[in-house]
Amino acid sequence: MVIYLKLFVSSLLPVAVSVLFYVLQRFTKFNKLPYAAQQAIIGVTFGLAAIFGTEFGVDIGGATA
Repeated sequence: MVIYLKLFVSSLLPVAVSVLFYVLQRFTKFNKLPYAAQQAIIGVTFGLAAIFGTEFGVDIGGATA
């Protein structure tokens, strides 16, 4: 049961971050930043999420999911 909860949270995290960036884009001054700066922030955020997913992922049959 714990494995399923970890998989659920790890798959929901990128969706929640995407919604957060959408809300920032629509309702804050985040959209006033240059496009390249916005893309850099989003890229670094999702890059860190990928690294954390690799390091702290769920171990299933010897593979990290």
